[in-house]
Amino acid sequence: MFLGRLGVLTDEVSDRYEEALDWAAEQGLAHVEVRVVDGQNAASLSDAQAREVRRQAEARGLYISAIASPVFKCALDPARPVASGDTFGAPEESVEAHFDKLSRVIALADLMGTKRIRIFSFWREREPERYAEEIAGHLRRAADIASQAGVTLAARKRGLVQRRLGARGGGACPRSRLAGAARAVGSGQRGACGQGSVPVGLRNDQAVCGSRASEGRLRRSGRQGALRAARLR
Repeated sequence: MFLGRLGVLTDEVSDRYEEALDWAAEQGLAHVEVRVVDGQNAASLSDAQAREVRRQAEARGLYISAIASPVFKCALDPARPVASGDTFGAPEESVEAHFDKLSRVIALADLMGTKRIRIFSFWREREPERYAEEIAGHLRRAADIASQAGVTLAARKRGLVQRRLGARGGGACPRSRLAGAARAVGSGQRGACGQGSVPVGLRNDQAVCGSRASEGRLRRSGRQGALRAARLR
């Protein structure tokens, strides 16, 4: 029963997608989250590749819980210095290009059979408070797009996880300010993200947001889920 609530980011198990699926199935996990497939960022997959990603998961009794996309892993303004991070093979692009990417990832999510997409809150600014309203405006626009498509977005809360893992870089909204940005975006009914939308079973580093935020009892996934599953072997 416990394992049925666990999932894993496939590329944190293996760079080879099928090998990661085999491992997840062997552990008795119920689902996987897709970020990189055989070295290719999930956001750049073709329609045919997305269907195959789903087919391979379902052939092992797994389902895809979410696409861990690189949407909004970018600078608000390329002219300003920011703390960036790993894009997992995705190119550095403008904010508008990321809105195009969001639309594409929504289409890919449908092909993969999931209604959940992980997004970010832009590269961390030196003075994030100065740009809070700009960030909220972009997230509000993304939330509206997600709501119209019937998709749930999940916003990373990177601060706590980075301190635990010793990682660098991250979003423009530190963990302590994500809730404030979420309130500026709006309620879960609008497809927004917020502190009140954080589901108990979601990844420890995510807050759920989207048109179905009230359905936030997502299966636990990601690195910590993988570690827990590995300990139970």
